[in-house]
Amino acid sequence: MIASRPPIPALRPFVRVLWVTAGAPGALVQRERVLPTGGVHVVLRSAPLRVYADDADLVGRIVGDALVGGARAAPYLRDAAPVAWSVGAMLEPGAAPLLLGVPAHELADAHTTLDDVWGDAAVSAMRARLAEPVTPERRLAAFEQLL
Repeated sequence: MIASRPPIPALRPFVRVLWVTAGAPGALVQRERVLPTGGVHVVLRSAPLRVYADDADLVGRIVGDALVGGARAAPYLRDAAPVAWSVGAMLEPGAAPLLLGVPAHELADAHTTLDDVWGDAAVSAMRARLAEPVTPERRLAAFEQLL
């Protein structure tokens, strides 16, 4: 299941859209090519994200379960295995320095762990809070309140 919606009014100057997924068994594909959106994304997942350097890369690298996806000029390849849940936000242009405390150009074309941006304690608290809700809608609402 995937659901997305605009944020609450207080976040609208900073967040374009919020989204949540709930895992489904049996992915049909093992990898997914993700096209660039031009935006910065903040994502928390129940399992770490694995990305691949290219089609020949059989191992990939783990980038974490709480991350910032910087604006990209090119697609990237990721593991498409389903996770129990994920929740995220696509930021408005110019909002990265305000919400993340990091200039967008420092995040561009990369995945950066949210721990590196906000610190281990803050992200641990977020993980704990987002593990509690039992429905995707509640998880999305909790994530929105954390932002």
